[in-house]
Amino acid sequence: MGDKTGIEWADATWNPVVGCSKVSPGCDNCYAIGVSARMIANPKVDGYDGTVAGGDWTGQINLLRDRLDQPLRWKRPRRIFVNSMSDLFHPDVPDEFINDVFGVMAKADWHQFQVLTKRPQRMREYFNRGPQPTFPPPNVWLGTSIESNHYMFRSEHLAAIPAAVRFLSLEPLLGPLPSLDLDNIDWVIVGGESGTNARPMHPEWVLDIRDRCTEANVPFFFKQWGEWTLDIPRPGSNQTVIDVHDDGKVMRRVGKKAAGHTLGGQTWNQYPKQRSP
Repeated sequence: MGDKTGIEWADATWNPVVGCSKVSPGCDNCYAIGVSARMIANPKVDGYDGTVAGGDWTGQINLLRDRLDQPLRWKRPRRIFVNSMSDLFHPDVPDEFINDVFGVMAKADWHQFQVLTKRPQRMREYFNRGPQPTFPPPNVWLGTSIESNHYMFRSEHLAAIPAAVRFLSLEPLLGPLPSLDLDNIDWVIVGGESGTNARPMHPEWVLDIRDRCTEANVPFFFKQWGEWTLDIPRPGSNQTVIDVHDDGKVMRRVGKKAAGHTLGGQTWNQYPKQRSP
């Protein structure tokens, strides 16, 4: 695990930590649980034992020190998503190990690293601990995931951390974000949920976020609709799996590939410009 990735906004993943636990509704259908289960069943892969049981995280966190030097062996510059199979700021990841991860990222300065967490409170505490706050290396982007307006407080913690790039991953987007504040935010990713139990994402939620990003001159990356799209009735079409929103709009489950990733007739694959923190 670690080299290539299907995640649209990264070139590779690096997983020196595996295993996690759920903290909010955005975690309900976490793709990493299924991936971990497959890794456990694969005798050629190690490191995942004990992280998943009965279709859910066990809460066990495995620190894989033998993977720490992986980015140093990748000589071609890459955009690397850190810990796609965990959360670097999970409470059971020791500060000392986080130090080691950031040490590798600082040394591998030809890469860009994307650190995404649902626990930005701890990330903020980590950088503010001590008599003076510390700063992430300039090639490290810090982000937090937000799935609904209830969790907008995560953005406030992120915005308080000096970083070359601060980004929001609004996926899986499960509701509108009327409280979205883009001050001190450098990049926004939006995506709908995919997988067996995927929940639909309303187009108006996405359009509102895109328009706010455009107005604030914040780069916007639209990853995917997920499994659902606005229903366009056709003779003989299958209407058995639908979702009706409060405004009367009907969403129909068509699958991730058919739903696609265009918005308003175009793709949105914007990236931020790195700056000094």
